[in-house]
Amino acid sequence: MFYGERRPIAGWWLWLVASLSLFVICLATSPVRANMSLVNTALALACVTTVVAILDWRSGVANSIVAALSLNYFHTEPTHSLRITAASDVWMVVLLSALGLGVSASTAFRWRRSLVAERRLSAEQVNSRLLSDAFGVRQADSLWHDSVDALAEGMSLIDVRLTTDADIRLPRIARQSGDDSGLVLVPESGALVEFRNDRLKSRLILTPQRGVGAVEVRREVVFAFVDAYELTI
Repeated sequence: MFYGERRPIAGWWLWLVASLSLFVICLATSPVRANMSLVNTALALACVTTVVAILDWRSGVANSIVAALSLNYFHTEPTHSLRITAASDVWMVVLLSALGLGVSASTAFRWRRSLVAERRLSAEQVNSRLLSDAFGVRQADSLWHDSVDALAEGMSLIDVRLTTDADIRLPRIARQSGDDSGLVLVPESGALVEFRNDRLKSRLILTPQRGVGAVEVRREVVFAFVDAYELTI
């Protein structure tokens, strides 16, 4: 587990249980679709996907797709096919999937905001923890989070590790750039940062934490940490 990582409320089992529930609903209502309108079936599926999306946005995205495909396969003409002949049926399937995806996006946004809030430390706490370890060499990940959580929201979403592998293919963050904004984008795959001392055979890898995507950070804050950590190794 990463430093301070906040686990989603639900896991893969939620996706599995919800997917089976969606499939069973469509299968059970398929024989009576002549008496049960498409709207009623879509409403039942929407209730399941909405609850799942509120609990876990990843499962919400997956189950929105499962619900749309199941409704299409069992209840739209021609049945037992992914083709749709009626325009009204197309709109029903699209709206069902859009509802689940929209709620999932909202949950993902709230989860990220909550993650940032949980990671934020006061400057006094940071200084206290740094001083308590002033005479020892600290782990890169621990020093990173203690140093930057109080400086910028984006920095608290970055994990860091030391590597001696010279063959890693990742973009490199330069110390200077013509960009006046002073910001650098760390891609989801990660980026390399090199020390000033060329004789050091190690480099730092910055990687956004799982589920937050690419993160914008301030260049001067990144290299303030890099230079400080270089003094400890």
